[in-house]
Amino acid sequence: MHIILVSIEQIFNYVSLIISLLSLLVSILVFYLTQKSSSYLEVDRQYQSLLAMAISNPKFRDVKYTKRYKEYKDSDPDFYNSYCAYAYMIWNFIETICDVSKTRKLFSKIDDVWFPTIIEENRLHYSWFVDNERLFRKEFYSFITNKINNVVFTKGDYNDLDLVYPHYVKDFPIEEQKKKNLLVQLLKSGEYQLYFICFPNMKYINAKNLDFIGYVFSRVDENKKCVFIDYIAICENYRNCRYGSIALTRIKEKYPKYALIFEIEKPNNDDFNSIARRRKRFYEKNGALTLNKKYIFPTEDGRGLPMDLMIIPGRDFHYNKDTVVSFVEETIKYIHTDFKDTINDIIDRYKKDFPNELVKEKYELYNYNATQFKNKLDKFIDIDNELEKRDTDRIIKLIEEDKYRLLVIEKIISHEICGFCMFYVGSNKDIFIDYLSIDEKYKKEGLGTRLYNIVASQCRSKNIKGIFFQTYKPISGDDKLKIVLDFVSHFNASRVYVDEYRSPLELVYPNNQYALWFIPFTNETLPASWMQKSVKEAILGMYGNSKENRDIVESYITKIGEFFGKEE
Repeated sequence: MHIILVSIEQIFNYVSLIISLLSLLVSILVFYLTQKSSSYLEVDRQYQSLLAMAISNPKFRDVKYTKRYKEYKDSDPDFYNSYCAYAYMIWNFIETICDVSKTRKLFSKIDDVWFPTIIEENRLHYSWFVDNERLFRKEFYSFITNKINNVVFTKGDYNDLDLVYPHYVKDFPIEEQKKKNLLVQLLKSGEYQLYFICFPNMKYINAKNLDFIGYVFSRVDENKKCVFIDYIAICENYRNCRYGSIALTRIKEKYPKYALIFEIEKPNNDDFNSIARRRKRFYEKNGALTLNKKYIFPTEDGRGLPMDLMIIPGRDFHYNKDTVVSFVEETIKYIHTDFKDTINDIIDRYKKDFPNELVKEKYELYNYNATQFKNKLDKFIDIDNELEKRDTDRIIKLIEEDKYRLLVIEKIISHEICGFCMFYVGSNKDIFIDYLSIDEKYKKEGLGTRLYNIVASQCRSKNIKGIFFQTYKPISGDDKLKIVLDFVSHFNASRVYVDEYRSPLELVYPNNQYALWFIPFTNETLPASWMQKSVKEAILGMYGNSKENRDIVESYITKIGEFFGKEE
């Protein structure tokens, strides 16, 4: 038996040593926290100064400009050069945040404070980043491209529905939602699947409660090689950050021999900037084609909700009408068992409208603003050189004042302008078409008729009383005669008058002769005074209030009165 005797002095020394070590640890912790606080303040100041720069340059924070910044290299070099410098500063700032996060042992991940900032700056400036890979370290470039700009899918089941459901009820209109118990039933069946959309390798991110950034509900038929995407959504904080496109790309990569089929809200032809229209453009840019325009989404009242059924054919998918129709019919009956009494009738209403073969939509319609018109003016002049002699500053001002509209047809993939329609919107509930021009390469594809039909559709929806337009004067033997007569007869236009009609265009193009036409969109009898007021406002509005133009308008007023047998 050994007895170890420890003196009071030794005990005191041990305690003093422990207290000293604790004091040192506390000092280190305080130093770390102080440094961390100081570092946060310094980084905050740097970021605030970057945001302040954008106050005088708001385009730096507008993704419409930053995403397509290269288009301004020639048309607006000041913006192009300034933006490139700004984007470089932003990405250097992001790289600094990532470096600080990586080098501190107690601060080893991108934390909640800066992760949303990285997501936002990535949304705005990723296009510039990928064009300038050489300016950044390989490790940082890989982190941004492969971690921040990438997603993976994690399979869930009915036990995970409680995570998704609070998002689901906010993400989709109530008439498109399924009851929770039906979703549970479908997920238990095995054919219906839930996938979470997540960032790859979440260890890089320290954001609280960030289990997923989106989700997909789908049904897969391996025999028919078809996938029905019932719902796909990106969570609110991560929308408009390209994750929808990335997720769709990953689904296409997962099913290269399959067709992806899904429903979307039917766009309104009168609103080119609606959410439904933008959503359809999004899918078309990702390879989607319209499969059935008469598709009906089952609803509780039995009437159904008109929608568009879309398809993205995989690169190795071979379309067969009977197979696709059979798959859609089986899927609709499978996922809408709550409407089984009315489902057969709804399917029969659109079943016959599936195409025998897939036809890729080539064109899309856009409402251009003044800036877009100015930036692409040379292309408009290439299509119609008469525009070169017009006062384009006046046109730009009219567009800004919403008195003048510009509809443009572009090719979906290349965004090449194929044609355009420019028209004046009068206060007298009338429209005066100034230009309806199609590029020579596309003149036999019905684009002129399509543009006019869109204008006519707007007239009907907004109670416009009629459309005025000018054509070359139809003179026998003229090559343009047949074109003019075909156009006006097709649209049931009435000639207001031809003889001695002079357009303000004659001031610029004195060798041309024009005819004035009118297409009514109302059953009411329009008096000569209405015609006179409408034409006067449009001509002086589009061409200017010069004495020559006023003299021409006076001749219009006289001639229109004579044409109607009533001079005013």
